[in-house]
Amino acid sequence: MFKIALESYKGVLAALQNNSPVISSKIPLNNGTSLPIVGFGTYLIEEHKIHTVLDAALKYGYRNIDTAAMYENEKAIGIALRDLLPKYSLSRKDVFITTKLRAEDETTSGVKNTKLRIDSWKELIRLNDNGRGVLRAIGVSNFLAKHLTHIISKTGVPPVVNQVEFHPYYNHPDELYELCCKYNIILQAYASLGGSDNPVLIRHSVVKEVATKHQVSPAQVLLKWGLQEGFAVIPKSVTPEKIKLNAELDFTLDIEDMAAISALESQQKFSWNPETVA
Repeated sequence: MFKIALESYKGVLAALQNNSPVISSKIPLNNGTSLPIVGFGTYLIEEHKIHTVLDAALKYGYRNIDTAAMYENEKAIGIALRDLLPKYSLSRKDVFITTKLRAEDETTSGVKNTKLRIDSWKELIRLNDNGRGVLRAIGVSNFLAKHLTHIISKTGVPPVVNQVEFHPYYNHPDELYELCCKYNIILQAYASLGGSDNPVLIRHSVVKEVATKHQVSPAQVLLKWGLQEGFAVIPKSVTPEKIKLNAELDFTLDIEDMAAISALESQQKFSWNPETVA
């Protein structure tokens, strides 16, 4: 298996062993709140599809919705949830919504970008501490160890989550895992299935063989591999049947399965360069 952040791994592992369905399991965060270990991603889902896909997501047990300013669907998500939560006897507090600030342009100078990162983090801390419940928790995305070290050294406040690209092809340097372990920062994986319109992992023979062995889909294998590596996951789909399958992760990959999938590592990324967007 890959080297992992121990505290994140222990938290996810404990959630997987609590005898509850994986889709309803949560991991404790370093601020006392908790996060569902399986969330629902909404990247590239157009506004007119949001209501339908969130209806399916809530129906099949997702209670963590992931979005971002750059996805341009935050408003549609809010409207859909306002309509759908009563249908499933849920209130707003039952659903953990994650959003992300828009990244700075890649041409931003290093000095300016560093200052903006600190200023943004300080403002998030203020909103989180104002006692009015504006934010349940604050985290970061695409942060390398140096980025985490910088904001923690300047503010004394670590994020609860670092959302990063993670899949069998791409691992992270040991220093990131060690820092997340030190501050109990949960790692949440995006692009677990290879990213949008990229079937290379789904179609890989090793993944397909493991899927056949467990009588599940390749996507389910990749998601469970990520969970057993200690990462929370946020799969995305617009197809109700796939949304349902991605929530059905109540099986276990054995040591041989995990090793075979981990052996696919090639340091191939499918998404953002953290040097320019974090």
